[in-house]
Amino acid sequence: MRHFKKRQLKKYFRRAAGGMKRGKLTPFYANRVAEWVSWYIDHKYMTEFRPWWYDQDWSKYDLSAEHHRYFEKWATEMERISGIDHKRLNEYRLSIPKRKRLQPRPPRKEKEQPVRKLRNPQLFRIKTYGGYEYVTGEKVFEINGHSFFIHRNSGVWVVSDVTIGASVIYDERYKRAVERARTIITDNLDQYLNMAQKAI
Repeated sequence: MRHFKKRQLKKYFRRAAGGMKRGKLTPFYANRVAEWVSWYIDHKYMTEFRPWWYDQDWSKYDLSAEHHRYFEKWATEMERISGIDHKRLNEYRLSIPKRKRLQPRPPRKEKEQPVRKLRNPQLFRIKTYGGYEYVTGEKVFEINGHSFFIHRNSGVWVVSDVTIGASVIYDERYKRAVERARTIITDNLDQYLNMAQKAI
């Protein structure tokens, strides 16, 4: 919430009241006064109404009626302070034509990152549901005499085993795929060696 200096606020009141009398009120001054009205009501609600309300026996009062009574009181105070008829001010603000929204800028299409080129491309055999097929890839690491290669498939990098052609891991990033595959094989080396022995 914006806080106005007293001198500035008095100028806004004077310009808004004068403009209303002459029928030449501008949206700028109407909106500045409306900001002050909003701040004034919030301040009065927090410092006057709430402390009073929480000290009462609620069964004896109707909240809506008490709200209305206090808001009428505050409206009278605001008119005395500002010299502005706030009903007329609200009517004027409702009559201000809405600004036409500019057409939203279409989202900028991010440039697709170029796919990393393989430095030492070779043909490798991979397992598929229909049997085997050959893909172009490159060797990335070797563990206990077993080599592993990486290739591109459906927009992701896939690390597979050279011996049995089974995929180990896939990832959108080349280096991350290699690191994850190395970790998986290293952490489960015995299981992998047993599986590879059976497949040979």
